[in-house]
Amino acid sequence: KAVLLVRAPGGATLAEIPIPVSAEPYFWDGRDAEGKRLPPGRYGFALENYQNGELLATDPLETYARVTEARNENGEIMVVLDGETLIPSAEVTALRDPGTPLQ
Repeated sequence: KAVLLVRAPGGATLAEIPIPVSAEPYFWDGRDAEGKRLPPGRYGFALENYQNGELLATDPLETYARVTEARNENGEIMVVLDGETLIPSAEVTALRDPGTPLQ
């Protein structure tokens, strides 16, 4: 089985969501395992992989968001994501054409 961990910026786990074991992309809808919507914010994600009930690995996951703006704030380049989330450009690991399918 596979479990998606949704984490707060400080690293605390907010939700553990069972997801299909698949190579297909998984799109998180902003809800916890009970279906309650989590407040808007910046979350981290990890994937727990199990076999026969035993935890094999916990791997951090990359996330994707549409960039709406880049700006210079006090000498640092900041990137604005959909939903007005602001992150340092140093945290961006890749950019791609939004028309390109996920791989």
